[in-house]
Amino acid sequence: MGTAAKEGSYGSEILQNDTHYGHNSFLVLCLLEPACVFTAHNFSQRNELSGEALGGFPHTEFESTSAYGGSIMYRFPSGFALELLVEKYGMDLTEFGDNFGTLNMQPVVLLFKAQGMPSNGTGGSGHAEVGLGINFTSFDKGPFITNAENTYGVQYTIDTDDSFVFELGAGLDYFFTSHFSFAFDFRLFLGNVGTTWTVSGPGGTLPVEDVSKFLTNNVQLLAGLRLWF
Repeated sequence: MGTAAKEGSYGSEILQNDTHYGHNSFLVLCLLEPACVFTAHNFSQRNELSGEALGGFPHTEFESTSAYGGSIMYRFPSGFALELLVEKYGMDLTEFGDNFGTLNMQPVVLLFKAQGMPSNGTGGSGHAEVGLGINFTSFDKGPFITNAENTYGVQYTIDTDDSFVFELGAGLDYFFTSHFSFAFDFRLFLGNVGTTWTVSGPGGTLPVEDVSKFLTNNVQLLAGLRLWF
């Protein structure tokens, strides 16, 4: 590699290696039985559970960006329900305050759910769920990486793997009428995302060593209104 590329650690633990190269959301839910419900949700908080965002780099962390999604659920008279949930959200990867880019995730999850309904049509109820699905992922490079590319004349390629995701959740519902309710949800998503980083320059293409996975376990707190019909 050229001299400029060899000097480029860019003040980052991620890019300093032996290669010498330099959570608001909107959810729409449709329940087919006993009612169809549309829900608007907002994330009040989304936090990763691990101490680092990129495995092996303790100073990395994720910052939440926007999220939205939807689902369709079939509720049996017994209260058991099947729900297909799709979400799309991103988390910004940072290190020492520098933005490396956004990890985009789109989990598609089948939920096995217990969904309560008040017997008289109004009042409180609750729900609990467990699910398994696939997380479709990609990574958009941020200003720190693009600035390094422009400064040192190299090109970073960041690939991510689709992965399994496991979900646990529970929540409370309050029915003002049989057609209108308030919902509060807690969700825990478990699952890491494999990633491969390479850097290309005049001397060829080399892997960025020690980079192998994003630690994407996270907690979601949501609140919204539901219209049932």
